[in-house]
Amino acid sequence: MSAHRNYLRDRLILVTEGSLDNKPYHRPNPFWEKLKMEHQQVMSHLQKFENENLEASQKLSELTKEKDFLCDLQSRLLMEQSQLKKKLDMLRQQKENLLEDCVVLKHHLGDLQVLSKDQEEISDLQNQQQQEQQRMEESLQSLLKQRELVTQQKHLTIKLQHRLTVSQMRSENLQQELEQSTAQDESLLPTELLQQEH
Repeated sequence: MSAHRNYLRDRLILVTEGSLDNKPYHRPNPFWEKLKMEHQQVMSHLQKFENENLEASQKLSELTKEKDFLCDLQSRLLMEQSQLKKKLDMLRQQKENLLEDCVVLKHHLGDLQVLSKDQEEISDLQNQQQQEQQRMEESLQSLLKQRELVTQQKHLTIKLQHRLTVSQMRSENLQQELEQSTAQDESLLPTELLQQEH
């Protein structure tokens, strides 16, 4: 466009002034008005093209900036997408781990329930054993009391037997003394009777 403009400018100088080295040329030219109008149209188109070129350059600069911004934004989005993908993979792994832990916990929960039932049974057995032990202790206490009573009765019986023995011995001694006294009285009675007769 610049070359075409320069060419038309040289042609205009040639037509209006006669030559390119500024020699006068006064021969009337019937096409001069037409050429002048064409020159004006060409200059107008050239100015229009320059304006459009400037506008296109500005739009190109804006589009370039927008393209750079979009490229930067796309890069950020790709980076965020990559980070989100990594986080998603981590969350999936955590989910799998949690599911495995859940299965293990359910298994342990079943074992704990069985152990709890066993513990309840053991607790019931312990309660029964404690109750049985308590009954045995009560029976033992009762037997000890009975034994103590029997022991006391035995001691009392021994004392009574001792007293009875002593009483029997005294009774026998008294009986012997009574018999001796009676025998003496009987032996003395005839003598006394004889003495009373004299």
